[in-house]
Amino acid sequence: MMPIATVLWSNSTTQKIIESLPSGDPGITALAASIPSASIRHALFEKFKSSYTDGVDGSFSGVNIAVLEPGMLPVLKGLPRLRPAKSNAAQDPTRAPKETWVNATKQVVLALRERLRKAAGNAELAYSGAPKIRLHRGAVPEQSIVIDQPNDLVKTLGASAPSVTKIYYTRTSVTPTSSGQQEALASHYEKNAKGFRRIDLASKMLWFDGVSRNTDGTRQSMDVIIQQDGPSQANTGFGGGNYEGESGGYGAGVPGGFGGPPGGQTAGGAFTIETIVVIVRDPQDPLADQSLTSASLK
Repeated sequence: MMPIATVLWSNSTTQKIIESLPSGDPGITALAASIPSASIRHALFEKFKSSYTDGVDGSFSGVNIAVLEPGMLPVLKGLPRLRPAKSNAAQDPTRAPKETWVNATKQVVLALRERLRKAAGNAELAYSGAPKIRLHRGAVPEQSIVIDQPNDLVKTLGASAPSVTKIYYTRTSVTPTSSGQQEALASHYEKNAKGFRRIDLASKMLWFDGVSRNTDGTRQSMDVIIQQDGPSQANTGFGGGNYEGESGGYGAGVPGGFGGPPGGQTAGGAFTIETIVVIVRDPQDPLADQSLTSASLK
């Protein structure tokens, strides 16, 4: 694939793709979103920002989420941040299109999670440093990797090498013994991900959707996914009722899944916790790849 990348990721090709983005062709957008280029990330951010209030259908339709490059997470999270809805949010007609960006971001996170799960078995990627998102007290990382680009790809691809990107993935697990411990864990990750607590009742999943801008000009996407391992036997939810339910706003929930009432009698079983951090040059800034070296991302 290297000869193909040399051409597809070259400056001349990426510039032609950027010039074609205003056409609105979903194929061009999909192609652009698969190329790990700082210049394309910036162009896509500007494109998505201009159509943000129209929703994803106006800017991101036709894109195969599974093949997007990881830098799309900081791109999407540079858009205006939509807080989880309260019960009266449905009355706001302008909210629905913006919600589509939240869902698109979640799909990118979950697709990247699947790829990182597979990569986690590669011993060459093993990471022994402290996780970029601090784990809860007593947690033991079961898998932890770091992917650092362009790394040695510069030798092979030269000017077509990927733009600077760092990806951290860590997996651990926990079996809470009470609903109070569940909420303490949820609060810990909500704080350390520096983002919003979002609920997916159908998947029994909590997603902590965070982002920050670093002083070195990078943007850092931070995601934590807490998901139940198998069916729960308890009529309670992870984290009590302090986050958005599927309907009815905060505190809505279903028996045996996330989103149950606070103060439940028992915990909901075992949970897997996965953290994903993606760091790139801030896509909001005008591009200048050479101004950012991998050393500044250490």
